[in-house]
Amino acid sequence: MKGPKIAMAALAAAVIVLHFKQDYGVVVFNTGARILKDINRYKPLTVMAEEILSLSANGYTNIWDALHMGIRQMESCNKKIGILLTDGDWTYGGDPLHVAQRFDTLHVIGLEEPVSSEAATSEQVSRQYYSSRVEMIAKEGRGQFSDVRSIEEVPLASTRCLTA
Repeated sequence: MKGPKIAMAALAAAVIVLHFKQDYGVVVFNTGARILKDINRYKPLTVMAEEILSLSANGYTNIWDALHMGIRQMESCNKKIGILLTDGDWTYGGDPLHVAQRFDTLHVIGLEEPVSSEAATSEQVSRQYYSSRVEMIAKEGRGQFSDVRSIEEVPLASTRCLTA
């Protein structure tokens, strides 16, 4: 994830952080996942935003590892609620659909840049395929799916997840 999509992810994370204040965790991922904020530790919003904006875009998309790490973070929680921000289909690791089922609710926000008018039809078909696969994660996790194509759509998509 890079460019406008990382800005969209940072904004979505900020909306979520402001909603939960402290009882939340953040897992970031590419080929592997790592904890950016432990569910039981405080981290200021400004630090979270800086860390998210400074993430490098490299590696594959290992959604399985991210969800697995997220669900482990919530082992002691009564309700296991997650919000996955991703810009594409899983390309590495196991099938995340099985892990998604372990959440009480798992929402998914798909971050995409708009397809330009000059873009080939095959790119649009490819995006529909990726969106439908990522949407399956939300379905398996009994959550909402939002396909976001501009930074202006991020607050509404985040709020929709938080109020579902």
